[in-house]
Amino acid sequence: MNKLAYYQGYTAKQSLEKRASMSLALYNKVKGLFTGKRYLYHGTSPGKAAKIMKGGLMPNAGGGISELAGMGGLNNGLTFLTKDLNAAKMYGKQQRYIDKPYKSKVNDFFAKYIRGRNSLFSTEQVNALATGSNPLARQGKVLKAVIPKGKLNTVVNPEAGLRDPMTKAYMKTMDVVHQGNIDPKYIRDIGLEEKIVPWVLPTAGVGAAAVGTKLYMDRNKPKDKKS
Repeated sequence: MNKLAYYQGYTAKQSLEKRASMSLALYNKVKGLFTGKRYLYHGTSPGKAAKIMKGGLMPNAGGGISELAGMGGLNNGLTFLTKDLNAAKMYGKQQRYIDKPYKSKVNDFFAKYIRGRNSLFSTEQVNALATGSNPLARQGKVLKAVIPKGKLNTVVNPEAGLRDPMTKAYMKTMDVVHQGNIDPKYIRDIGLEEKIVPWVLPTAGVGAAAVGTKLYMDRNKPKDKKS
């Protein structure tokens, strides 16, 4: 397979995964209207995930992605979650690389692209960020946080102010930044819902639209004029 065909295939797969993740975020939002809870995700490394499951999600735990993103002290006292499962998977790959860097030619390809757009980032930052786009990067771990709405003290993601307008808009929409720690009783592994809902909802939506369109066309089909 040549590089162009591979890149086109990867781009198509990535687009599908993004759409599926957005459908899951919408499902979780609607579900939360009935349960009074927020359904969020946190991407990290397998090693850090085990600690979080035992002691909760703690701000400034050390060596996290937010510290690598050039935020200075803006992340002090904050814990980061996202509505976007796909983004959480990306953060998990990045955190795994931060914990234990490794060499990858595919990663180098994405690193060159990121370095061209973000010249202020160090080599270490660029390499870690690149793993999020690398389909062959070592997978991290995604945790699910099911939190009563009254237990969240949300603030605007301070990183949004450091990013371009498109990234800033995304962060304000999909990121959930909590002031303080998240108790371990609210944290669990992702389950069957995350595997089924992202793909069932879009498929059901397309199917319903197709059936509805056919019924409408059949009902409004012009009648043949009698001669």
